[in-house]
Amino acid sequence: MNSKLDPPSRLEAPVIHRSYPSIAWGVILLLSLGVVAMHLLEASSSAGAKNEVAEQHLLEEVEGQYALGIELVTGDAALAGAALRGFDIGSMGRRLRGVVLRGRLQGSEAARELLLRIEVQAEEAGYTLSETEQETYELLLRRYAEDADDSTVLGEDERAYLVEHLGWFGRLAVLTGHDPEEKSAVDGPAIRTCIAIFAAVAGFGGGFFIGLVLLIILIVFASMGRLHHGLGSPGPGDGLLAEAFAVWMILFLVLQLLIGVLLVLVPSLEPHGLALVGGIQLLTLASAAWPVVRRMRWSRVRTAIGLTRGTGLWKELGWGFCGWMMMLPLLAVGIVTMLILMALTGPGQTGTGFDPTSQPVHPILLSIADSNAWMIIQVYFVAVIVAPIVEEIVFRGMLYRQLRSATAMLRVGWSVALSTLIVSVIFAAIHPQGLVAIPALASLAIGMTLMREWRGSLLGSMTMHACNNGIMITMMVLLFS
Repeated sequence: MNSKLDPPSRLEAPVIHRSYPSIAWGVILLLSLGVVAMHLLEASSSAGAKNEVAEQHLLEEVEGQYALGIELVTGDAALAGAALRGFDIGSMGRRLRGVVLRGRLQGSEAARELLLRIEVQAEEAGYTLSETEQETYELLLRRYAEDADDSTVLGEDERAYLVEHLGWFGRLAVLTGHDPEEKSAVDGPAIRTCIAIFAAVAGFGGGFFIGLVLLIILIVFASMGRLHHGLGSPGPGDGLLAEAFAVWMILFLVLQLLIGVLLVLVPSLEPHGLALVGGIQLLTLASAAWPVVRRMRWSRVRTAIGLTRGTGLWKELGWGFCGWMMMLPLLAVGIVTMLILMALTGPGQTGTGFDPTSQPVHPILLSIADSNAWMIIQVYFVAVIVAPIVEEIVFRGMLYRQLRSATAMLRVGWSVALSTLIVSVIFAAIHPQGLVAIPALASLAIGMTLMREWRGSLLGSMTMHACNNGIMITMMVLLFS
């Protein structure tokens, strides 16, 4: 071919088909609403309700262990009493667990008085105890009777009943004090839980302080114009990234459905379910090739979605770790907002209200609680490796880049704010912790999105994501495994 007839500019210019971001966004919003509805239906199903009860019992167990652990570690009865008062509200099961805890910390008389007060409160509220609750109540009433001998008052079957229905609290209730192994099985987890929570508070507190200082410095630099945007300028074909994200959502939902069917058809694969889910999620990254199918060069796609080394691998990883600390103040704001929403929308909790308390948790908690070493390895694989790679590429890579290009006509600050908000809300809403957790999850997404805006490369936000998930999973393993 005669090069004179084909100037280099024409030869090098990529051929990009017309993109359809409006249609893609319609698909994205429709599927996002579908995912939210699916999570709500799953939570309201009988299996979802059963899982929620199990999750809340695990959280109550940690609360109880923390209260006892404070007493054992510090000897501070006031701190233990403050933690104990949280069991005076909520469901009947929670209150009965509080009776056991009060019996250990304050003696049988205090436990007996609380049982009688609970009976009066139930009568005032018109609350009827279930068969299990009634049986547990009567056993605890005998256990903490004035003339009871804790080593003989309950038979073996009755002791086993309390352990079966109250878990760690049941072991605490039937503890005789004569068997060192039994005492260690009860006190050991309480001490470990208390130490783990103290260490977490100290670690997060230190990270929060350092992150706040770094965040203030960055804000000052930004106001002085010394902080540059690493995202780069909008490019031709960025609208294809919205299509790629829509393709990812379709792939994600279809493949998740198929893996669910496979696990039902082949039950022997169940112990490896999380590993399969992680592998499936990695396969969904094939959606990144959609712009290439639509005639956009891979070099442009890779740069647009942030799959670059930035200013250097180790430098970007270091900024990612610093970014995780800078994200902690944002997370604190998100958690406070979430707690306010829970207080405003949740059931009123008083002495005569027996509605169960509910705190947003990730369903993976149950996998950790009843786990073996292989299950924990799978959890780390999905949460610390797969999720940061996949979610950063599709949310901070594809979706955020397309939104910034679509809002390029606005001032930079408005474009960044609007794009960050939209990406963060979608990211938070499709997670399974529930709508009430959106402020906390969105605050994390905001921090990671701003890192992407600043650094351009996804390495920083991937590091932030991996640090956050890794620390959270480690805390869950220490507290619940």
